[in-house]
Amino acid sequence: MDSQDGQVIQTYEGSHTQSQYHGAVKFNNDNKKIIQASENGEIAVYDVSSKLNESVKVKGHNEPVISLDVNGSRVVSGSADQKIIIWNLIN
Repeated sequence: MDSQDGQVIQTYEGSHTQSQYHGAVKFNNDNKKIIQASENGEIAVYDVSSKLNESVKVKGHNEPVISLDVNGSRVVSGSADQKIIIWNLIN
């Protein structure tokens, strides 16, 4: 939603099945990518400029990803599998 007028700007969907929730969601530092964690252990990276629901997906966790953060080109994710992974996901 746009805080100026309350209108939805863009919706991204289709990366996961209905039974899976979308966990933490963050913009990267320049707001060109959206990084999203999920219940199935995957992380999806969406290109904000693309109006398509396409994403790059990576999987390194065996349990739900419950937290993530972004620092420059790196993403750090934490999971219920007791792992913390640092990814180089953003170009």
